[in-house]
Amino acid sequence: MSVYGSSNALKAAWRGTDLGFSNLALARNDGLLVLDEIGEAHPKTISKTAYSVINGKSKTQGAKDGGNRAAQEWRVLLFSTGEYALKNYMERAGETWEAGQNVRLPSIPAATLHGIYENLHGFPNGAALSDHLKAAAQKYHGTAIRAWAAKLQTIPADTVRAALAAFLATLPDLDGQACRVARRFALAAAALELSAEITGLPAGIGTAGIKQCFEDWFAANSAGKYEDRQIIRNMTAFMQQHAHGLRFSDWNTECTNKDHAGYRRPSPDAAANAAGMDEYWIIPFVFEEEIMQGADKEKACTVLHGIGWLAKPQDGRRWKFQKRGKGRFYVLIGAEPPDSDDGQE
Repeated sequence: MSVYGSSNALKAAWRGTDLGFSNLALARNDGLLVLDEIGEAHPKTISKTAYSVINGKSKTQGAKDGGNRAAQEWRVLLFSTGEYALKNYMERAGETWEAGQNVRLPSIPAATLHGIYENLHGFPNGAALSDHLKAAAQKYHGTAIRAWAAKLQTIPADTVRAALAAFLATLPDLDGQACRVARRFALAAAALELSAEITGLPAGIGTAGIKQCFEDWFAANSAGKYEDRQIIRNMTAFMQQHAHGLRFSDWNTECTNKDHAGYRRPSPDAAANAAGMDEYWIIPFVFEEEIMQGADKEKACTVLHGIGWLAKPQDGRRWKFQKRGKGRFYVLIGAEPPDSDDGQE
């Protein structure tokens, strides 16, 4: 943060409204926006801010004399700090952290060998190093950004593209969300390498640090697409809680309770039956609204079928099975996802 200026002047609290943060982003156009201490924010504000601020455009508003107000646009680098990962904080409050938000604000763990430091650089402990950095930042804050802004105007675009490509070449093949996040890390790595004469960092050190940050994010988010993992996680959580409880009635019973979620029966498949796996016939409303929480049902079914958990009728045209006299149901094979230790969590 001291690259840009005084931390006290730059840092804003998460305690605010999404409109207020949009106005703040406009004021920091082409600069840095730091929001401190995520624990002070209301979860709904975080959710809206992740989209509105990073999308860089104000919402459409009508003018009192007719028509619409002129749209405001900005481009900022948003940096958030706090003790909680954004996803965990949102889920603790009962909110959902969507894939688009996860890409816009990727969470990077900070805990290492010495608190937030991997190398103490000759200082006896992390506190001493922090005190040194605070003193240096207080004295020199804002110096680097002025020099960098001047230098950036002299760097050819092809040189920047080459630096971006060099970082991306150090990563495995990526697609989708991981690729989008990687490009943002690549931009930070390129800036550090191209500003070496300003920062004094030896060649490759900046890239190594940024790559470590990306790898930490990738390790926590790369086991399949984010939406796919969330679908599996939602189903797993529901089944762990209810598979052997009263929400599933025995197959031949005529009595159900008010929280009825479906029926349970021994699998007609010999191998599955021998393994003690039951079938779970789930009411469509429970599957679509309670478990998948309104997510695209076709995608949810495709993901669960793809891992061998959700059955599909032989005609292949639909996902639900008919239970005579009871309607149609989604059918799970077993109470747990196949290969549940595959790293999906």
